[in-house]
Amino acid sequence: MEPLEVPEKVVSSKEVVAVEEEGDELEHQYPKGVALWAVLVPVTIGYFLMFLDTCIVATASPAITVNFNSLIDIGWYGGAYQLGNSAVQPLTGKLYSHFNTKASCIELLDSPLP
Repeated sequence: MEPLEVPEKVVSSKEVVAVEEEGDELEHQYPKGVALWAVLVPVTIGYFLMFLDTCIVATASPAITVNFNSLIDIGWYGGAYQLGNSAVQPLTGKLYSHFNTKASCIELLDSPLP
């Protein structure tokens, strides 16, 4: 077993920051124009759909409570819905990896799965 090599000079964090400030290529470049909107629009749509998904449970809670005659279990509705949703995620991931993406997407949109 070979001994570990010890570096000749240990670089402090202040020196690393100084090196990063000197280099032009390490500056942050934020997206602008079309690239910015190409990022913001899908993220906004994703958050909107996630919010809409959560509202479904809130809208259905009164009907579920009346049907099962159990107001004490209302706290479990959201968790049960999310558990069912999470249980289907690995299955859909496998379907996308084994089959045609377009056909899988159309089939999953037409299916009764959550």
